[in-house]
Amino acid sequence: MKYFLLIVIATIFFSSCDSTSEKTKALTLKGIKAYQLNDEETATIFFNKAMRVDPNNYEALYYLALIDFNKKSYEGAIEKLHKVIEINAKYGEAYRNLGKIYFVIGDRKNSCVYYKLAQEHGVKNLSNHLKGCS
Repeated sequence: MKYFLLIVIATIFFSSCDSTSEKTKALTLKGIKAYQLNDEETATIFFNKAMRVDPNNYEALYYLALIDFNKKSYEGAIEKLHKVIEINAKYGEAYRNLGKIYFVIGDRKNSCVYYKLAQEHGVKNLSNHLKGCS
């Protein structure tokens, strides 16, 4: 009976993990679709819902950072992109967008740092952005 109960609990736990993962993925994809349609308000709703289901959803957080950038909320975008990197240090696009934001706000030094990191993490076509970086 003890083992049966453990098996039931494990099954419920792992099946709920799968449904949580699927729910997060579905919400994130809906957010991406809305973002691609330039509906940032709807996208934000879906991304925030995805983040409530999984606070480590770096993809939803990344898009929330892009929305902040589009609204010229640079500090919010920078904060979110740093969190994306904490969650997934290999996500090169987060570094590229940090480079872009720092360039826009006039911080050439940090812009170069993050563009170089983006390149190290597999982002291509950064040669124009790296001009003037030592």
